Amino acid sequence: MTDEELFAELTEVVASTDPLPPPVLAAAAEAGAVTAPRGIRLHEVDPAPGMRGDDLIMLRAYGVTVRVELGEAVTGVVTGTGGVVELRTPAGSWFAEIDPAGRFSVEGLPRGPVSLRVHGDALLVGEWMTW
Repeated sequence: MTDEELFAELTEVVASTDPLPPPVLAAAAEAGAVTAPRGIRLHEVDPAPGMRGDDLIMLRAYGVTVRVELGEAVTGVVTGTGGVVELRTPAGSWFAEIDPAGRFSVEGLPRGPVSLRVHGDALLVGEWMTW
């Protein structure tokens, strides 16, 4: 199996196992055409012992780790890839560049349903969660 074939297969798995919630699809339909998300699924993992807070989320996939802290701003660190972090909500998407140290920060994100994507060497897609 080539890398392209593996990526295509993984893309189909993510698209079929992590569909957009109906309220998000309805909001997107009002805003215009929307396509199904494609990419490799990020899985939530338990933070390392000693890491603080209920507002800390760790996501991981294929050597990439995303540590996200939910607060006044959504901040985090990405290891294993560079690129752009996208935080999706029913109200739209917010984007932040991943700096050379792996950090990102997004301000003004409304509380409620949110999904994280990392646009790096590959598209990594997090599950929908509420904060």
